[in-house]
Amino acid sequence: MGEYAEAERYYFDSMVVGESLRSPELSDEDKISLLDTQFLCYDCLQRTLIAQNKIETALEISERGRARAFVELMARRQQGDSSEEFIPPAPPTLTDIQQVARTQNATLVE
Repeated sequence: MGEYAEAERYYFDSMVVGESLRSPELSDEDKISLLDTQFLCYDCLQRTLIAQNKIETALEISERGRARAFVELMARRQQGDSSEEFIPPAPPTLTDIQQVARTQNATLVE
């Protein structure tokens, strides 16, 4: 229908709600399963952003959706058996993604 700005807003809202369901009490398998069900939202948001020529934001969303469970798992393992409450790390920004690419001498292709 061409109403990309409105669709973008709804997809972002949906993504935030979906991510809020990821609690520390969930097992890693449950988190991955939840992410699998959210894949359509991430995919549609990326397509909506690309249609608006918001390529960099689309890349951030792609990475956010793809790597979220992995990032949380790695952060939890670094924390170990600490009794401190687990706070999930922030999703990677475009700057973070570009820094990793520079460090790895890689080219970003999406």
